[in-house]
Amino acid sequence: MNENIHWTIRRFEEFDINDFHDLIKLRIEVFVIEQDCPYQELDGLDRDAWHLTGTTVDGDVIACSRILPPGRAYKSVSFGRVITKQGYRNKGVGFEVVERTMAFIKKTFPNDEVKIGA
Repeated sequence: MNENIHWTIRRFEEFDINDFHDLIKLRIEVFVIEQDCPYQELDGLDRDAWHLTGTTVDGDVIACSRILPPGRAYKSVSFGRVITKQGYRNKGVGFEVVERTMAFIKKTFPNDEVKIGA
């Protein structure tokens, strides 16, 4: 576990506008620009989701995932939008995103099957 990263899980309504902006900026930076996947990043599902974010001590968002409740995207609970910012890859941060995401899901939805949205 990287002690220099601050991890939070929040619902959409718990974000202030600047924090949500930074989260979406990272997602667009990685998925749309870096991976050249032109699609509708703001798909209407963020409002119903929990968002795991990893930030540096300076407040930069460097990692995230989105967790959706059962029945929203799939019949079961699901997660996706998993990102590690380019300069933080190959340092175990991506594994930590998935570990923390799965720990939250197991605690919140202990009897549900998990679907990974990609």
